[in-house]
Order: sequence, then structure tokens, then C-alpha cells
Amino acid sequence: MKLKAVRTGINGEGIAYDRKRPVFLPYLLPGETAEVRITERAERYSRAEVLEVLETSPERREAKCALFGSCGACTLQHASYALQKDIKKELIREALKKYAGITVGDFELYSGREYAYRNAAKLPLGLWKGKLVTGLYENGGHRFLAVRNCPIHEKELERIRKEVLNILNKHHLSLYDNRKKEGYRSLFLRVLDGEAELCLITGRDTVPDVVCDDLMKIEGLVSLSQSVNTERHSDGLFGSVPKILRGKKGIRFAREGLSLTLQPQSFFQLNTEMAMTLYRLAASFLEGKRKRLFEAYSGIGMISLLLREKAEEISGAEWTASAVEDANQNARENGAEHIHFLCGDAAEILERESRKKHFDTIVVDPPRSGMGETMCQAVLASGAEELLYISCNPATLAKDLQRLSVYEVQKIAACDLFPQTSLTETLVLLKSRKRSE
Repeated sequence: MKLKAVRTGINGEGIAYDRKRPVFLPYLLPGETAEVRITERAERYSRAEVLEVLETSPERREAKCALFGSCGACTLQHASYALQKDIKKELIREALKKYAGITVGDFELYSGREYAYRNAAKLPLGLWKGKLVTGLYENGGHRFLAVRNCPIHEKELERIRKEVLNILNKHHLSLYDNRKKEGYRSLFLRVLDGEAELCLITGRDTVPDVVCDDLMKIEGLVSLSQSVNTERHSDGLFGSVPKILRGKKGIRFAREGLSLTLQPQSFFQLNTEMAMTLYRLAASFLEGKRKRLFEAYSGIGMISLLLREKAEEISGAEWTASAVEDANQNARENGAEHIHFLCGDAAEILERESRKKHFDTIVVDPPRSGMGETMCQAVLASGAEELLYISCNPATLAKDLQRLSVYEVQKIAACDLFPQTSLTETLVLLKSRKRSE
């Protein structure tokens, strides 16, 4: 069967139509025709295997990564960057129209480096030729793929990752064994402003002093910690709260006149350069000064601190305890006494705090799953006149906006924090319709 891809799906796959039924075609670009074989027929769609690309798009290019097509991460690496940006804008427009009935015209998509932008790695450990390696599991399968070089990692991140592996193998450390609950399972590594923090995710092991000493000799590494995770099917990377083995509790970095602390479990955007573009854009969307502002999913408090001149009082809510600790420390150290952060469920905290005082503006930056029904209801109940929504998933953004239909879109823009993938960050400013009537 011959099919022609006419657009791109949210996961970077090509979409063609067979008698009005969408057919998902992995790695086929818009305008390309291929010989395909249907592998799955669901009620509303089909999936197919691409046997041969018959007509190739002029926007197709050679992927830089040897694991392209296997690891499933950089699903647009075979497309020119100009096409990648067009695809991302179209995905945002399609989602807003489909799920929220919102039609938007052209808008700005800000971009930076195409490669070497990622400041952190969360990678499982595996064995290759008897040695520990970091890698990923094959897309849709269980085969472990060793990552030798990752083109989207910052150069310092790659250098330190390889040095860490050399030291682990020098001391003949073992891969995690789920039956014994011992061994080395994964690693988390982040580098900002020349400072690196490493967390070893292990079983019930004691990391030998000689290993810690050797790791701390790596140039730039200032914080070494360990998290014990013995769950067979773990939802997240970390198990126990990371315990500091050597060095500082976290790393420090400076941006926009702010001095900030960041612990391993605390969230920070993976693309430092474009994160700052995103946050500066968020600040520009909020004109004037309001009395009170509430930030949900506040992380280490970066957004609230950058908005510190926009409100007389700012409250933040975040689930991760280490991030709240970082956020409050960051507020104190940057002289922002009018900003404070609370630990717990964002919806519950907003509902509780809104009964005590009125928030003029709410800022949200939720995970890919979006705000969801409970948080949307808390926003509506708060009576806030203004909502600034930062989203990494156009589909859940649109579904939330449909729930929040008492607000109307005032401004929209996007920032490409994840080149070579189908992901991007969307920024939407909404104002209450009641306020404008």
C-alpha cells in the first residue's frame, strides 16, 4: 500500500489517511510517500510499518545520532530545523483547535542551539562487553541501548558522564540485581555554570570511600549524592531522598541577577539558554504591578523570583520538598522577602490560600499531564483575573483551556527547549471574560 504523509503527530510520527482513517507512520515527514504495511487497526486509527520511502522530502536530512530510530527520543532529528519549528507551531495550533475550539494565527516560536543544549542526564545503567554503560531502553521494547555519545547533551555534561563511567568501571562496580537489591542502577548528572552534581541511584549498597574520592577528582564535580531505589518497577528515577556523600548539598548558578541553589531532585528546565528566554518572555507578558500573585508547580522559585517586581506579594506551591527548600533559600538570598513557597499539592494550597486572600494573577507551569480537573477548578474558584500558563504539552494545555473557558487568550508564544524532538514549551496569557465585560 502506498500512502503520503500530510502532517506530523504529537510524537513526531507522520500521519497519512486511508479512506479518511488516520494512519500513523514512524519517521515519515510531511509530503513524503512510502510503501507501507498496516500493523494495527484500531477503531479510529491504524498504525503502519514503513517499508520503503518512495518520495523523499527536501527537508529530510541525515540524523547525527547512531541511535536515531531506536531510542525514540529525538523523533525529528531527520528533519531540517526549519521544518521542525513549522511542525511544532502546527501541533500547537491543531491541539488548541481540536480540544479547546481556539483558533490562533501565526505566533512567534523562539529558538536557540539545535544541538548540545541539554544540561542534565537521567540514564539507567546497563552492561556492554562486561562494563557499565549508560543508555536507554529501545523504543517500544526492553532491549538496552548503550549511549556512547549524545549530540543533544552539553559538552561538559558528556565529558563528566564518560569520566564517571570510567571510575565506576575502574573499581569494578556491579550492575543492579533486583533479586539481591544490590548494585548500581542509574545515574543523574546536571551541569550549570561549570558546577556539576552527580547522584548515584543504587540498591542497598555503601558507595566505597575510594570511589567517592575518585569521583570528586573530576573537574567541575562539586556535589556527590546517593539515592537508594529497590522498587522493581519504579515510577521515577530516585528512591530515597539523596544523601550527600561528598561536597555541597547542591549546585549554585547565576542568571538574570539572581544567585540560585539547585539540589538533584529539584526541577530545572533542561535547556538553560532557552529556559531564560521563556522566563523573560513570561515576565514581559505580565504588564504593570498587581497586589498578589500565585505560582503553582513553582520548582526552585525561578519564575517567581524573575517576577518579583510584578507583585507586592507572591506565593508558590510545589510538591517536591527539596525544591521548596531551594526556593525559600533562593528567595532569602536574593532579598525577596515578599515571596514564600509552600510544600504540598498545588490545587489544595491554592484553594486554601484563596480563602484567605485574593490573587490577581496565577502562574502555572505543570508537568506534561497538565493541570487536570482539580487544579482547573481551584483556579476558577480563586477568582483570579489573569492566568499565565506555561505548557510542555499542547494537548493537555488545550484540554485545560477548555475547562477554563471563562478566560480568553490574550497572547501566545512558544519556545523550543527541545530541538530534535516534537516537544516545545507554549506560553499563553489569559484574562477573565467577566473582568473585560
